[in-house]
Amino acid sequence: MQTLMPIVVFLSWLALPVGLLCIADDWFLRPRRQIAAAPQEAHDPLVIAVAYHALPILIGAAVLRLLVAERLDFSAVLFGITLLTGLVWGVDALILARRRAATAKAAGKDLSVIREPGTVDYARSFFPVALVVLVLSWIPDVALLVINEPGATVPAVASLMLMHAVTALICVTLLVRLSRGR
Repeated sequence: MQTLMPIVVFLSWLALPVGLLCIADDWFLRPRRQIAAAPQEAHDPLVIAVAYHALPILIGAAVLRLLVAERLDFSAVLFGITLLTGLVWGVDALILARRRAATAKAAGKDLSVIREPGTVDYARSFFPVALVVLVLSWIPDVALLVINEPGATVPAVASLMLMHAVTALICVTLLVRLSRGR
């Protein structure tokens, strides 16, 4: 594993700029391509298509890097994910969805030709579940430390938090995938 870590670190650093590129394309450029190509299917430029295909590998490397980190607060990571997905969902609902609709209307195209950005779809699916999981996972862990439960040391509570985070990750992943199948 040590021999692969330099590659994992490099790929994890690429996750942020490639992720931002994909988000910018998904929110701003792809809807324009879809409107311009309507009623045919819009195709992504080669660079963007490669970025979309590489992104899961890069995110996997970033997650692997987080998991092998010696000091990782999973509650903070879950809080960050909840905050980020809430912001994505909110910005799209309040600003970007209206812009997509106005752009389609100005071009004389039907709004149904513009697919909702994938980042928004995932954020909308993930945010409520992540918020509930975050709140529920903090309650017993914090309670153990507050009531001075015998044996409730910081490392013991951290291992409980890790267990809750892994369970939450599995449940949220399954819920999002099952909801997309409908």
